[in-house]
Amino acid sequence: MTLVIAQQSKPKDESHWSWSVWLEGAPSELDNVAEVIWKLHPTFSPSVVRRDTPANKFKLSSSGWGEFQIVAEVKMKVGRKKVLQHWLKLAEGAPSKEAMAKAATKTPAKQARPTVFLSYSVDNANLASHVARVLQDKEYEVARDIDIPAGVSIQDWTKEQIAKSDAVIVLGAEQTSLYQTREAAFAQSAGKPVIRVATGKITKDALAIEGAPVKFVRAGTGSPETVALNLVQKIDKIL
Repeated sequence: MTLVIAQQSKPKDESHWSWSVWLEGAPSELDNVAEVIWKLHPTFSPSVVRRDTPANKFKLSSSGWGEFQIVAEVKMKVGRKKVLQHWLKLAEGAPSKEAMAKAATKTPAKQARPTVFLSYSVDNANLASHVARVLQDKEYEVARDIDIPAGVSIQDWTKEQIAKSDAVIVLGAEQTSLYQTREAAFAQSAGKPVIRVATGKITKDALAIEGAPVKFVRAGTGSPETVALNLVQKIDKIL
């Protein structure tokens, strides 16, 4: 059995969940693991955590309010390393062994949709996680800040990812942050189309973008899951 990331989660209060992630796999493979470097969303502090306890399968436990993609850099005793990814689901219960085995043997789908760079502020991090998940379910390639490798310049990585993307999606057109302004500028210099998503009222300042083609869409209302589904439908029509 190939190494995979397993998880469990349970409600902590009305808006937060407690969760844990760990490795599952054949005993021989787990015995060869030296340590695991867990890479979380940048809003966590610390966002990079090391675990070297094979007794609990290198488990990491934490809590939060939004779903996101966790990256595990698995360092083997023989010097090799493996990089695993897992979308943290904030719901009761862990995936079954059958589901984990299926995920481990699943052949990656061929890229059939555009590659997009997802730009968002901390205020829209929860919505961004849902939007990213829906886009990935539709076989889009999605790049966002959680994918930044450790030790890499954020600015250089952002420029590189935007240059490789087919479009840039900016969540929160009415309250653009400094980082989002820079990312929109990178898109402009690279000639990439920008889709700006308004989660509130659009101001004249938000409309004042020159250079790259800009499309505006409204996020709508409802739960993050519903908003994300409706939003991706609109983005899908544009792309």
